[in-house]
Amino acid sequence: ISCLVGSEMCIRDRPKGFVVDGTNNAVWGMQFIWPIKGDYRVIHLDDDYTTTVIGREKRDYVWLMARTPNLSEADYAAALESIRKAGYDMSQLQSVPQEW
Repeated sequence: ISCLVGSEMCIRDRPKGFVVDGTNNAVWGMQFIWPIKGDYRVIHLDDDYTTTVIGREKRDYVWLMARTPNLSEADYAAALESIRKAGYDMSQLQSVPQEW
């Protein structure tokens, strides 16, 4: 879908998402353009669902997501440990300031 916002052109994707059978909802696929599918895996989810880490089998991207812009030191450390255990190169991680 293309649109015009002011004088700027934007494109909005409508990807198709699906859960991979037998993964207990932990492995997802996203298809932005047929026939290419991307794989996304829940590699960390805390007990109260406030923090999650989504990664990829290729270990090329990882996202740490939280319901609040600031995490406690303990929650941040637990998420980073999950990322490390999943085999990511920790030297490549970049922290992005959150502004809500």
